[in-house]
Amino acid sequence: MAVSSAVAPGQSATAAQYNNLRTDALGAQNLWVPVTYGRTNELNDIITPYGDFPAVACIALNDYGLMSFKVPHDFVAITSAEIIVIPQATEANADWDISSDYGAVGEAYNTHSEADAASTYNVVSNQLFAVDVSGILTALAADDYVGIKLLQANDDIANDVYILGLRFRYA
Repeated sequence: MAVSSAVAPGQSATAAQYNNLRTDALGAQNLWVPVTYGRTNELNDIITPYGDFPAVACIALNDYGLMSFKVPHDFVAITSAEIIVIPQATEANADWDISSDYGAVGEAYNTHSEADAASTYNVVSNQLFAVDVSGILTALAADDYVGIKLLQANDDIANDVYILGLRFRYA
């Protein structure tokens, strides 16, 4: 993969730019946003290791993880936006709610506020799973600042999940 056009010609990429923003084989830009905050009732650590992954453990009702990022200036459209998680049980109806707040400089932080509390997910224990969040980013524009939350909406152990971060692909 080549470093994206976000790095000016003749300049070297910083490690963060190289690791977080790349162009894939189909021409889409890729941005990886690690989970940056979580609230959990049962663990002391906000970010906890799961294997070799730093993650937020959502293991009780209303535990959640947050991710935030700035939409790149060259953004035109979403190719995909997915929260990458590791479920703790095989479950046909894992119950996680997703929500977003976003806006640009000079706008309210929640100029756009969207949520999906109705969807459930068919997941397999300990297999990486991608939760599609593009449906809560319907008015996204270049240079918006975005906050996204995944919340455990059911206290059943079948809904326990570790949140790794967000994969954002755009054209």
